[in-house]
Amino acid sequence: MTFYGMHDAPGGGQLTNTFLNSEGMPLNVGDKKDFLIPWYFLNPFFEETLFRNGFLDSDGYCQNPDFTILKQILQDAYDFISESPVNNQWINVNGDSQYIQSILDSKNKLRQAYMAISMREGDYVYIRGKRGIINQGWLFRVGRSLDFKYKWFKNPGNGSEHYRQFFTLEAVCRVPQTLYDTLQARRASVWKLNDNDTESLKNLVN
Repeated sequence: MTFYGMHDAPGGGQLTNTFLNSEGMPLNVGDKKDFLIPWYFLNPFFEETLFRNGFLDSDGYCQNPDFTILKQILQDAYDFISESPVNNQWINVNGDSQYIQSILDSKNKLRQAYMAISMREGDYVYIRGKRGIINQGWLFRVGRSLDFKYKWFKNPGNGSEHYRQFFTLEAVCRVPQTLYDTLQARRASVWKLNDNDTESLKNLVN
């Protein structure tokens, strides 16, 4: 059981509906919600490639990969997909044909994205609202390790479609305000909590 921290702020911009359900109402304990995976890069072709190369099994993605090998495998798959006029939609994200490549080129972004997809069932995610925008945090539980969803969206500008990758988390509890004020904030999209913060949150679930 591992505790992670996460911001629901793609591109650095805090989403205002982070702690609202699909009907726009405040979350309740037990609610399940789909969250955008930070720096998402997976697609079905990458998943198949990672499985064939031993990075994925029935328990989920391996948690201590060799990132040099991982990046090369993904780069080869990316280059293959980019040559296909049918499948290159999987690397053209929101009209940006270089989005996936930018993740592969950034050691920090790739490590954070991989951390998110390699969480295990029963792990916990503390999602923190950015101070001054949403001054609260919630604790969520990870369900099935590989319960990812690919959702397609239309670009209002040109009508083109692009995908985003989500995972489903279950709301455990809202973190007390005093704890929100003391838990360490990180300049990252997703991270492993330190021992002190982990122990503080364990008290909420034990």
